[in-house]
Amino acid sequence: MDYTVKQFCRDYLEGYVEVNRKTKGAVEVARIFKAMLGPIADMCAATITRAQAFDFLESYRGTPMLASRLRMKLGCAWHYALDAGRLREDTANRWREVLRGRLKSKGRKVEGKYTGTQKRSSR
Repeated sequence: MDYTVKQFCRDYLEGYVEVNRKTKGAVEVARIFKAMLGPIADMCAATITRAQAFDFLESYRGTPMLASRLRMKLGCAWHYALDAGRLREDTANRWREVLRGRLKSKGRKVEGKYTGTQKRSSR
């Protein structure tokens, strides 16, 4: 049986996130995986191509910050699976490469218009 995306995300969640993060953070990562992995959850992790990873993340382009967080968490989970020996060492971590730096927020929406992104002011 192939090691699926759902399995490596579950392993990362149970073996790293729940051990090293506070409950609130672990619940959020679990929620992201549960809500967003659908189309790729049952795919063999080692066979995901760069194009498939791109198309998957591109499907969440409407929510760029959530897509960026998903991309980051998938990269971490992939790295965890590599370290644990569940994926071959020469398996590329597509999630760290695809759309790197290209998922930008449009800013907050106020009265139907985007305000743009702003830095927080220092107090």
